[in-house]
Amino acid sequence: MNFRFCIFFLLLGFSAAAGHLGYLYPGGARAGETVDVLAGGQNNWGTTGIWVDGDPGVECLKVDNTPSIPFVDNRQRQYLKDLIKAHRTGKPLPPLPENTEGWRKCPWFDKIPELTLLQTDLLMRALYIRPNPLQASPSLNQKTILRIRVAQNARPGIRFIRLQGRGKLSNPVPFIVSPAAEIREPAFTAPYEKRDLREFTLPGNLNGQILPGETDVFKVRLKAGTLCHFKVYGRFFKPFIGDGVPGFFQPVLEIFDAQGRSLFRADRNGLDPDPLLECRVPADGEYFLKIRDALYRGREDFVYRIHCGTGTYPRPEKKAELPPLPRKTWTNALEVTSPVLISGNLAPGERQKVRIRAEKKQQFVFETLARRTGSPLDTVLRLYGPDGTLAAECDDPACGVLSGREMHRADARIAYTAPKAGTYSLEISDSAGMAGKYLLRIDRPRPDFQLIASPSGIEAGIESDVPVTIHVIRREGFANAVKLAVEGSPLLRIRGNNVIPPGVERMIITVYSPWVKKIPAPAPVRITGTAETPDGPITRTAIPADPAMQAFAYTHLVDAPLLIFAANWRGRGILTEDPTGKKLCIPPGGKVELQFQIRGLPDRTEPDLPEIADAPKWLSAEKPELVTVNAKRRQYKMVLTLRAAPSAPPGAQFPMFLKLSYHHTFLDKNRKTRTGKGYIFTPVWMVHVEGISK
Repeated sequence: MNFRFCIFFLLLGFSAAAGHLGYLYPGGARAGETVDVLAGGQNNWGTTGIWVDGDPGVECLKVDNTPSIPFVDNRQRQYLKDLIKAHRTGKPLPPLPENTEGWRKCPWFDKIPELTLLQTDLLMRALYIRPNPLQASPSLNQKTILRIRVAQNARPGIRFIRLQGRGKLSNPVPFIVSPAAEIREPAFTAPYEKRDLREFTLPGNLNGQILPGETDVFKVRLKAGTLCHFKVYGRFFKPFIGDGVPGFFQPVLEIFDAQGRSLFRADRNGLDPDPLLECRVPADGEYFLKIRDALYRGREDFVYRIHCGTGTYPRPEKKAELPPLPRKTWTNALEVTSPVLISGNLAPGERQKVRIRAEKKQQFVFETLARRTGSPLDTVLRLYGPDGTLAAECDDPACGVLSGREMHRADARIAYTAPKAGTYSLEISDSAGMAGKYLLRIDRPRPDFQLIASPSGIEAGIESDVPVTIHVIRREGFANAVKLAVEGSPLLRIRGNNVIPPGVERMIITVYSPWVKKIPAPAPVRITGTAETPDGPITRTAIPADPAMQAFAYTHLVDAPLLIFAANWRGRGILTEDPTGKKLCIPPGGKVELQFQIRGLPDRTEPDLPEIADAPKWLSAEKPELVTVNAKRRQYKMVLTLRAAPSAPPGAQFPMFLKLSYHHTFLDKNRKTRTGKGYIFTPVWMVHVEGISK
């Protein structure tokens, strides 16, 4: 992966003071019920509630930020085990030993009889299972218990839940509402207890976590001849995992009879790693449904939900957005002119050809739509000229941004300009010789673009500039500038450069919230982009997304339903002129000085070397000078010098996003000197190198 791409996401992480939500367990609830949901993640202290993207009917009644359970010595561990055992078996509680020197403190240790079932389960796991640092994931260590109530009239379907509190928002995680019964896997079973085997009936939903070393088992009684389906939601809840290979949960579902014989098995649903198992029951009796990870791994975020029912599982048809084009069905020796949309069906190993009449210098786009419509095909396109020689071919199109939940962009695309008039031949096949349906678009280029805004939760300190990264996916020759705007909030606006220059595919903008007397509640907003195309001006709304790493290597932008703005009082603002629409001019080999008025810095602050996101080689910044203006009001002036190398290309433009870091010293409660660190962001300036480009 591009190193500068990594640095960009690292810089983005500095702005994301919001926590990370790794999982919700269980992953859903029944309408009309109240459940305790375990939320695992990182940096979520101060959570006071949830934000729900989607239909109404889901609310949080209570938030319990669980304490950190310390590692205790054997004496204390045995006492706590005995205390829990006596409470669970109804026996008298053991007295506290006289000698408790060295015993660790935890709020839960003092109120074991008052703990809920979920709290007791977490405590028992900590006492009975020795932690393995190799299996621990820091991004899941912090746990919050949410008491969630689902209204009786809540519409079945998917919601997305975020943790919120003190102006912070986490990333969204799916949560499914269903009218069917909910069954959870058994809670932690101590050695002195008999393990419970959960039974269920159809229809129903099974919920669990695959922890290290686990295979979960459920029992069901079925009648002969019944057509059943079992749909697993596993990777659905967390499409990518950064610290595991292959980078996602791979559930395996298997059905055994009472004699222990494996009857049915599924490990995927077509190209979806979440399996779908459909079967007809061979005989009356008891059956056992087992679920595990394909590689026998286990993690807290391996959360699953199995929808169990009768009949055939519904398979919604995927539809792709297409311009209105004349339609044809493929036949042998089909000859067409552009534009046209051809529907076809490949047999195993088949290669189908289409003849296209072309004029000299006529521009074409040849594009397949297979995976995007649910087909298993990995299409390959080969274009042959009038003389029969290979003119162009494509298997997988180039993709600069990994957006969405898919791991493979398999629909081939060729952009081609005919060098001479004649009849060309386009061949379509599958890279592995598989069978399936496809659509083939033969058209002129239609320049267009798509915007992605990351992260999906904007946390803006009052009178502070907050970075948001905008990706531009340019399609079919689109290379123009895009002007951005924020809609949906009277407070939030873009401060600084709001134009993505021609050809640029990624840019950081800074959004700004002015002073208000009362912090508003979080609310959805939109970022739009407008640009000129040969077909006239077009406006596109940015898709909200959050970065997610897969298997230590690839970074995906996972789409979210809404872009949410949450304001807070934590801002340390830069009082400067609004650079929107202005240029910061600097000659090659020269320098320019910027002055910022800054408020809210701690006492005894010293600036560090500033960082420029994605800085070109010709641009650098010197360590700034910090001057106190009013110590009582904590107002300062920062003087920053930017330098352009002599090799800076005249006429070059660069949207400059600065992170100004600082450190300060303070006395802790023991009167010892400590060092703290912080940072503030500047509005984005458009740096322009003076001179005329060659």
